[in-house]
Amino acid sequence: MSSIFGNLDDLFLFCLVVKFGSMQSASERLSLPIATASRRLTQLEKRLSLKLLERQGRVLQPTPSGLALYERLQPQFEGSELHLQEVLDSQHQVSGSLSLYVPIAFYSGHLAPVIEHFLLCYPDVRLQVHLAKENHIPQHERELVVGFVEPKMGDYIAKPYFFSDNGLYASRGYLVEYGTPTTPEALYQHHWLTHDGSRSLSLSVGDQAVELQLQPRMEVNDITSLVQSLKRGLGIGELPRHRADSEPELVEVLGEYRHGGRQAYLSYKRRQYQPKAMTLLIEALLAAQKSPH
Repeated sequence: MSSIFGNLDDLFLFCLVVKFGSMQSASERLSLPIATASRRLTQLEKRLSLKLLERQGRVLQPTPSGLALYERLQPQFEGSELHLQEVLDSQHQVSGSLSLYVPIAFYSGHLAPVIEHFLLCYPDVRLQVHLAKENHIPQHERELVVGFVEPKMGDYIAKPYFFSDNGLYASRGYLVEYGTPTTPEALYQHHWLTHDGSRSLSLSVGDQAVELQLQPRMEVNDITSLVQSLKRGLGIGELPRHRADSEPELVEVLGEYRHGGRQAYLSYKRRQYQPKAMTLLIEALLAAQKSPH
């Protein structure tokens, strides 16, 4: 025999026979017919050119060569079974550390109860929540990202998560002072505020599409701060409709025009064996998935 390949299963069977002292007990452990187990051991002895077992009355006993082989192999098999079980248990055990990157507004307005419920259900899970103001790409295998960037490079999974439908908003006080724009081009005469650094604005109504390049009066990378600035009358800005609906001080302008909107994704690195905690968190986030209108 030049290799253990092709003999490992039969060697494990041999060790069980010696351990239990019975072909029947070993066969039952492996769910094998006794005739099959007996034939495989006979073939193993032929391949090894060794007599491994001999019958003494009703009991199968190892020969001296068989006993020497058993004493070498049995601890290895027991250790391998233990390690295999540990690996399997780790896949089913809900524990470990995870990271979640999510926009501040979406977390506080939607995901916070989902995350809190998840942690109450799985007390052995540790979770770092990063309230991201900028788009982030998953960096390691225990990291989840909710954001508006779909990873194109690398081995990532990006599931469409929600669609943000946007509108243009300003305070009533601002519109009284500066007037209400009635055409997209009129926005050039107004103060433009943005939370994502965008200078390009696409609007459409029917077959008409307009692309504007606006110079922001103010940029702030936090949508909550943008809302406060709009409410104070600093200008006009683009907001998700679900966010503006909770602000009675804000008024939509050019409401007949549609915006492209933004698609958000739930992204994470692909891996063959995913920790159970990671799988359950993904399932919880997807179960809570909805378009926040």
